[in-house]
Amino acid sequence: MPHWVPWGAVRELGVQNDLLVVLTDGSVIRPSVGQGSLASAMRGNRSQRALRDRIDKLRAQAPEVPATSVERKLQLGVIRMVALFAVFFAILLVRRALM
Repeated sequence: MPHWVPWGAVRELGVQNDLLVVLTDGSVIRPSVGQGSLASAMRGNRSQRALRDRIDKLRAQAPEVPATSVERKLQLGVIRMVALFAVFFAILLVRRALM
């Protein structure tokens, strides 16, 4: 489930094998966009380090925001895609039945 994380709730960004977002309450979020791989680990996690550096740069430029709570939001993108496929295959089945 996606998170909405205000800058004020972020204590630090780290890189192990993945990009880590450490929150002020001590919890850790591992965003899917920063996931590591064996190939990435063999190259020293350059992609994750570059992503961390870009986020740190943007965070430094952002206006100071007090720490607020992190929200988890349900997005229905996958459900819409499944519904679209269901409609598509239903149309195919109806066409086959009519032929």
